[in-house]
Amino acid sequence: MVKKLIKNYPKIIVSFLFIFVIIIRWKVLYNFCFLFTDNDQLVLWDAAKDMSQGIFHEPCFYGQAYNPLFEPLFAQPLILAGISLRISLPLISGLFGLLPYILLGWGCYKREQYISAAFALGLLLWLPIEFHVITSIPRGYLPACCFAALGIYFVMFTDHKWRFFWFAFLSLIAIVTSQNSVLLVLPVAVYILLKHFKEPKLYTQSAVGFLTSLPLPLFIYLFYKTHPSYNFHELELNFDLDSFQQTLKNTDLYFNYLSPSPSHKLLLILSFFGFFILLCFFKRNIKAGLSIIAALFFFLFTLSFDKSQDGTANMFYSSVRIFLGVPIAFIIFCAWGEAPNYSIEIQNNLKFVLLIMLLIIGSIYFYRDSEKLNVIVNNESRKTEIIVSDKVSHSRQLCDQIANLCRSNKSNLVILDSTMADVNYMCPVLNYSFITMIPDYERRTWIMQKEDTVIRKDFIYLSQDSLKMQKHLTGVVSFKKINEEPPAYLVETLGKNVFKILNDMHIDVRPH
Repeated sequence: MVKKLIKNYPKIIVSFLFIFVIIIRWKVLYNFCFLFTDNDQLVLWDAAKDMSQGIFHEPCFYGQAYNPLFEPLFAQPLILAGISLRISLPLISGLFGLLPYILLGWGCYKREQYISAAFALGLLLWLPIEFHVITSIPRGYLPACCFAALGIYFVMFTDHKWRFFWFAFLSLIAIVTSQNSVLLVLPVAVYILLKHFKEPKLYTQSAVGFLTSLPLPLFIYLFYKTHPSYNFHELELNFDLDSFQQTLKNTDLYFNYLSPSPSHKLLLILSFFGFFILLCFFKRNIKAGLSIIAALFFFLFTLSFDKSQDGTANMFYSSVRIFLGVPIAFIIFCAWGEAPNYSIEIQNNLKFVLLIMLLIIGSIYFYRDSEKLNVIVNNESRKTEIIVSDKVSHSRQLCDQIANLCRSNKSNLVILDSTMADVNYMCPVLNYSFITMIPDYERRTWIMQKEDTVIRKDFIYLSQDSLKMQKHLTGVVSFKKINEEPPAYLVETLGKNVFKILNDMHIDVRPH
């Protein structure tokens, strides 16, 4: 029995790390993601509810021409089974965020690359617990790396006769879903080209895969070309050296949860690139080394885009979402570097030492993450920054308050500002009869288009910012205060269109 355990120690270590990862992911979902939400997540709640009713307003995240609605789509079986949106959406997103590590780790495990398999799982434990939150909250960018990882699994870890087709097909789907997957797809594409450039099936299968996946980006392009008002939040990628310098000055912010180190985060990431490049060249895996160099240059190139700075220290809006392909790519680099190039004795001793180290480090960070998660949950409160985040239960209470105001004042339109963005998208999910709208940043374009065709008697204007309300409620409009907290006013239209009244109140209304 003892001899059998000693012989199978790599499998035992990998199994322990796998169990640790599953436990941490579930704890993050159960103790945080099922309890907290934000306004961008709630847009996906709306989309999921619409899909369950057979309604498809647009192919991408409402209000923009990127991030196709895969999370709401894949959540449909759970929703139809009666599982609530607060559970079904984060559960699907959490799986999307976890599967690349499990899938590539399994590929390494099958090839008996146990160090790489343990690294794939240990990396997730090594990264901060906030990274688990970022890769579990529904936001539209998680499916991309999962699709890319599936394509990489086919081309690197199987002998499937159509592996080049699946890599090309899934890679394009991934890149269309979110450009964060390019950091994962690019090095593998370079490696495949260097290794198989003489094989005709590489080109024929890749072309067929590309053409097969092409309808998705074409459909997205044509939809928003014919419905330009739906794409009010356009994707802008501005390239300049100032952005590169700005990123370098604030790397600890822009890579805040992509490293366990409290500082010098970019330096640690670059060190990983450098280590795997040297390892591959040392192992005489030149093609892999060149592929990693290509990935490094592309990674540095992305830092010159202003999008790389699009984030805050808040994990609900972290710039880490743009670089999710980086840690997954490290798993591939590790697999390339693990190819045996030593004597059997040295190789076995090295494997034993590295696996024990990974188990110890994984165990330490498993304990750290479990403790830190409790602190995060206890300290999390309502935030009204770029992204409005709050407990699901509190957002529901606000919707209930608004419903009572609408009933008592016989009004069914509620105008909100950005401080109430979570409420704006949650209330429709709860099937309340009233309509909510943020005039200057409403993602549901069809709501604004419909509202522009009716004349209402009145509407409720509500914000958590009392000073902002006082600025808008002038003598130009007829109003009365109907609630203290949150402060709310009933505004009479006097036969005018709602948007005309909003203009009189100097409230911006987005083109629709």
